[in-house]
Amino acid sequence: IMNYYGKGKVRITLVTKNDPYKPHPHDLVGKDCRDGYYEAEFGQERRPL
Repeated sequence: IMNYYGKGKVRITLVTKNDPYKPHPHDLVGKDCRDGYYEAEFGQERRPL
């Protein structure tokens, strides 16, 4: 998304590399990660998307 200012949300998860894509057996871990995926909200107060 270019030149968009406003609220947004991103969710990232791991999938297998071959089609058909399936959930990967490993989970993401770290800040803003829960239940195996990363999720964060963005907006004008944080930074533009």
